[in-house]
Amino acid sequence: MARIDRIFKEETKKADLHPKRITKWIHYSKLHENKAQYKNGNTPEERARVHEKVEALADLIELDGEVLQDLLVRKADTDEYEIIAGHTRRDACKLLVEERHMERFALLPCIVKDISDVRAEFQLFSSNGYGKKTDYEIMCELEGMKHLIETYPEEFPDLQCGRMVERLAKQMNMKKTTVGEYQTISNNLGDKAMDEFRTGTLKKSAAVELAALPRQEQEELLDQGKTSYKDIKEHKQQQRYVLEEERGEKEEEYHDAQWFVTEYCENNSSHLQQFVKLCNQNSKNDIRGKKIQEFIAPCGLHSQNFPLGLYTTFLSWGKGVEFEKGKQKLHLSYIEFVKSLESIYGPWEVKTPVLDEIDLQVTQEPMTQAKEVAVTLEPVEPEQKDGERIEDVPDFGTKVDGIETELQINRFEFPDMRNMEQREEFVLAYRSWPIWTSNLLTEETYYRFDLPDGSAIVVREYPYTSYWRKGEERGIDLFLIKQDHKHFRDAVSNMTSIKEHLKDIRKDNQL
Repeated sequence: MARIDRIFKEETKKADLHPKRITKWIHYSKLHENKAQYKNGNTPEERARVHEKVEALADLIELDGEVLQDLLVRKADTDEYEIIAGHTRRDACKLLVEERHMERFALLPCIVKDISDVRAEFQLFSSNGYGKKTDYEIMCELEGMKHLIETYPEEFPDLQCGRMVERLAKQMNMKKTTVGEYQTISNNLGDKAMDEFRTGTLKKSAAVELAALPRQEQEELLDQGKTSYKDIKEHKQQQRYVLEEERGEKEEEYHDAQWFVTEYCENNSSHLQQFVKLCNQNSKNDIRGKKIQEFIAPCGLHSQNFPLGLYTTFLSWGKGVEFEKGKQKLHLSYIEFVKSLESIYGPWEVKTPVLDEIDLQVTQEPMTQAKEVAVTLEPVEPEQKDGERIEDVPDFGTKVDGIETELQINRFEFPDMRNMEQREEFVLAYRSWPIWTSNLLTEETYYRFDLPDGSAIVVREYPYTSYWRKGEERGIDLFLIKQDHKHFRDAVSNMTSIKEHLKDIRKDNQL
């Protein structure tokens, strides 16, 4: 029988942080090339350069007396393997055995991995990245990775966030601008130019410049022997000067605000329809401008390019709208943008509700009327007479031309939410709720939903500048107004509390 003190003296073995790799020795004839391998050379000259690399590596292996680094392979068939990383090492050992008759190099150290076809191809690209390679090979790797990430997203869950350029740059440890240049070459370079790029005659910087030209013009430059960055750059500058002369653009014509707004709207009819709709729905230019900004640039940035070299950028409410054509730039505030719209497509057909009919209209059409009134009325606190109790949640009433009314903001049908995820989705869909009020100076918009138990959820949305993302973002604050709250600040809440409150409401409704 074991002694008790010996049991407690035994040390517990800790689990290995990394799985152990077992080396398996495999004959070179059983190791087959990966179908996605692209570094074998397509022309006799390229294949000759590849063979030189193999011979150089064979000399090193012979000098060392062994292959120092294991190959990475996966099982392809019974006693057959596909190489993921180590093609050159396999070719070098094959050369040593078949040409130099050194049988001791016939078996190669390998690590066998159990991975899918997609992952194997992806690791082929990433493992090739450790060796010295040409610009053409780097482009092939990036395009291959891009194709796999887009086609098989389930295989790469950790590479599904952000722009493709950012994801590839992170994976390959490159700058985003460098990845963008390789994508420009891959997408726009003609066949003849791509052959020159593959052979190294056309360098990367020259290929980027050449890719910006039409493919016929690319071939003409190559036929003239212009393959350097300097030659292509000079050609583009000369062509730009000729075009300016032909079009008479040396003395640029001045355009006013109405011209820029008209050009934008005529080239974007869907946005024009929404602009007109928003202006017809609101009675003040500052509200109209704010609604247009929230529609076209909710995150504070929306850019578009149009024919004739027109560039338009919608920014945040405080920064306005920027137009650019050639050397001319024009800046408008959103209110000035609305005034230009009205001078071209106005006047607006504003439907202002009659004061005596407000209560009746809200009762009949709560959703539509609530949206109209909420953005045009100022919130005030309701009066409470002695001995009276305000049964409903504080609505702060409304004021129209100095006259106070008791207007309820909204009465939506309360959805049946069965779990916490549905409740959170309900809150995050706050933009479908009526706008309760807004503050143009602080750029805050308040959305409100009245609940069956007399309480209300309010979401305050505001723009801010993100330090990390170097751009404007949207933030929200949550409030849960209850009957016993005296001040709005008393209603400060969070997502967890609101979800629990919604859960309690559902329980009460089921009783």
